[in-house]
Amino acid sequence: MPIVNVRLNQNDSFNNVNLSNNDLSLTATSFAIRSTLGKTRGKWYWEVKLDSGNNSLLIGITSKLFPINGGTTTGSIGDALYIRAFFGQTGTIHPENLLYGTVLAVGDVIGVAMDLDIGTLEFFINGGSMGVSHNNLRLLGEVFPFFKSNTIGNKKITVNFGSSPFSYSVPNGYLPYAFYSDNKFLILDNNKFCSIRMADLNKNIIPPLKSYAGSAGIVNASNLNSNVWTAFNGDKSDLGWLIDLRNESKNQWLSYKFPTPKVVGKYTMTYSFDATGGPAPKSWTFEGSNDAINWIVLDTKTDETNWTQYSTREYRINNENAYMYYRIYVSDNNGGLYQIYISELEMMETYSKIIELNNQVVNEEDFLKHGMDQNDFVDLQREFKVRSFLDHNGTKLGSGTMFKQKVDTQKVFFKTVRIE
Repeated sequence: MPIVNVRLNQNDSFNNVNLSNNDLSLTATSFAIRSTLGKTRGKWYWEVKLDSGNNSLLIGITSKLFPINGGTTTGSIGDALYIRAFFGQTGTIHPENLLYGTVLAVGDVIGVAMDLDIGTLEFFINGGSMGVSHNNLRLLGEVFPFFKSNTIGNKKITVNFGSSPFSYSVPNGYLPYAFYSDNKFLILDNNKFCSIRMADLNKNIIPPLKSYAGSAGIVNASNLNSNVWTAFNGDKSDLGWLIDLRNESKNQWLSYKFPTPKVVGKYTMTYSFDATGGPAPKSWTFEGSNDAINWIVLDTKTDETNWTQYSTREYRINNENAYMYYRIYVSDNNGGLYQIYISELEMMETYSKIIELNNQVVNEEDFLKHGMDQNDFVDLQREFKVRSFLDHNGTKLGSGTMFKQKVDTQKVFFKTVRIE
């Protein structure tokens, strides 16, 4: 089994960590540190042992957007959006700060099973599963194993990414975090190395929400109630978004916020309330926005009738722009006197992406992060609308053109500045 040398990253740490054992053991008081290698897809497993010290230890993953020098780990806004972790001192999970599993003790081994294909995270203690802690990892993009402690008092931990035998069995279907495929390849196009990521037209890019509290700042609606989040929980048979129209107009909307802008090219709507179809939406617009104030109509539907119970309809749209917010704005239902109802709203990206590596000589990390697998299917009939450029060498972009305009900021208030 090919193994890459994954270690704790001294250059991505905070507060004087002392590394040993090929940078897999750490001794420190308060600290934060990530691994040297991140992942964007696949099913991976690693272990960490509390060798000594107190159990104030946070174990999990973060994206690079989480600040290593003191980011907030709980809450629903700011830094907390970019961390998913288990806190050994209380048995809670972060950022939700909800009771989850067993309190950590010296000598315990925590196993971490991360499935980036469906977006789940699961923690084990001494070989026993504590259950799935998070199911929204796909929001984070590339993630790194992460360890953090805020308390004073020396502690030592040892991490195993798979370069040596694990203490406990790897969960079925998972691979050691340090494993890599030696069959990865890049495409050489015009003297530049490229990779292709095909969009999955049937993959919902909204990870299932777990609770009303977990939807704060993500889900919004014209009439926000405690059940609105269930329109994004992955269950097409439950209550979902239900609006009582006895004291409301038929103009109602439901929105979802992604952590980064997405190019949505298809959405689906599921109706499961009853056999009459009356509360099902009849006329609506599907809209995108980057500030939740100015909305662009991407699709308009009128006279969508004859809904049956537990039915799902899909709608392709011609959208080439990335938006952070998307919403459905309903203007009429199918005759229900008192209700508008949507059981589940899903969104899909339909544009595949070309990743271009600007460096002339690729390295092992390029193949690990961006290499294609032999089983990857590339549909050359599909249109490629998104192209990303990666440059490790800091290449100058050129002199370009400079535009100057004096503005009196005492008279003109700037909310955002955008360069196109």
